[in-house]
Amino acid sequence: MGRIWSLLTDCGNKQWTSTTPQGLAPGNYLIRHECAQVVVTGSGTATPDTSYKAAIPGYCKDSDANIKVPINNCQIPHKYAIPRPPIFKGTGAKRVGDFTASKSHQNILTLHTNVHGL
Repeated sequence: MGRIWSLLTDCGNKQWTSTTPQGLAPGNYLIRHECAQVVVTGSGTATPDTSYKAAIPGYCKDSDANIKVPINNCQIPHKYAIPRPPIFKGTGAKRVGDFTASKSHQNILTLHTNVHGL
């Protein structure tokens, strides 16, 4: 994991592309692209129910599969399932791919989606 993070942080442009669930309601969210806290704005109304939410720390245990991976003996599993709650898909099968992100003076990343409800 350390090397993957290193590769991500070594990128020259320090940016990524992500997908916002269609119709997502405004609010504060923690999304995974190695964890980014974002503020979603717009007029969407979809909100994840409790089955999509996870406590950090606490959503997994040390004994859960794929939490501890032996990296020194080269026996890393070929199939690795990232420990996580289910992925929220929003209000429809279509997914939104366009957004702009800006960082405030308080180092808060604000995510502006191009979807305004459905």
